[in-house]
Order: sequence, then C-alpha cells, then structure tokens
Amino acid sequence: MLNNISNTPPVNTNYSNSPVQGAPTANIGTNNQTFPTDGFSPSNNYSTLNAGTNSYPVSQLIAEDTATAGKFSKFFMGNSSSLLRVGSNWLGKVVLNAIAGDIPFITSSANAARISNNVTLWVGRADLVRTGMNPIQAMVLQDAGIKNATDLSRITNLSDQAVLAQLANAAGANRGMNVGITPNNVSTWVASSQQLSKYF
Repeated sequence: MLNNISNTPPVNTNYSNSPVQGAPTANIGTNNQTFPTDGFSPSNNYSTLNAGTNSYPVSQLIAEDTATAGKFSKFFMGNSSSLLRVGSNWLGKVVLNAIAGDIPFITSSANAARISNNVTLWVGRADLVRTGMNPIQAMVLQDAGIKNATDLSRITNLSDQAVLAQLANAAGANRGMNVGITPNNVSTWVASSQQLSKYF
C-alpha cells in the first residue's frame, strides 16, 4: 500500500507572470515590466533599479523656481531626461536661458549671468538623478561641490565618498532638511555614474 505514495509534492500549474489582479502596478525601466506597488516606496516608482533611467518631473527638479519649471514644461521639457537632452549642448543651453528669461539686449548682464548659472545647475541636477538619487539629494550634492554625474564619477576613494556624504548632509542641514545620505549611498551613486553615458 505504501509503495504507491509519492514523495513529490503536487506541482501548481495555475500561475502567471502578471501582477496580482486588482493590485496597482508600477512601470520599471524600458522593458515595460509591471510589478505590484508597495507602501515602502514614496513614489511607487521602481525606475531607480535601472541606472540611467531615473527621471523626475521638472517641477520636482526645479522646486525652487516653479515658474521657470512651468515654462520648461510648456516647451516639452516636462521631466529631467528631456531637460538634460536639451541642456547638454551649447545651443540647447541658449534655448533654456531664453525660456528662463534671458532675452538678449533686454536682460541685464547680472540677471543673464544668474539665469545662466541656474540653468547650468538644473541641467547638472537632471544629470545627477540618473544615478538613482532623488532631486533633493542631487541638490545637496551640488551644494557640496558636485556639479553633475561626471564630477561624481571621479570620487572613487572611499574616504572621499564618506567626506562627501558628510558635506551633503551638512548642506541639507543648512537648508533645514535632514537628508540622511550615507557613504554607502554615495558609493552606489558613484558606481552608477561610472556606467552612464557622459553628457559633460
């Protein structure tokens, strides 16, 4: 009697690779795969898993100047990826400066310089978020002296990465924010930046 009993558990063939029915899903990367979202991700966006595909709305990237962010959106630069593509060459920067309010022969040289500096800062921030950080982290890294992902890729020494984390946290504190950047965060972003195509 016992000889007919199999030790192999029954195989469940009623499965699929699609998410649980009714669960909200998030798009990740460029493969259009979807996975159930969860409460641990504030944006429910898994794009940070793919280095170089991270993109944020321009309103989050340029939170300190929502009026200019709105102007960029009207000109089809509504996210960090499109802003970076346009602003990574001199002609695109001229266009961005004009949209931001630098009108030749009308704008004072002091205002033109301020606008140009801001545009360079925002385009660099759009570059930094490709490494997996969010716009706030990119902003405080810039405060700490890292202009873009190319700058970040050069910070290969672990002790320098630890110092950069401290400087970024101090910059966040100066802005009244607790950003909580760790040396491990910086190491991850540096490794990611070294794999990305260079815009600068």
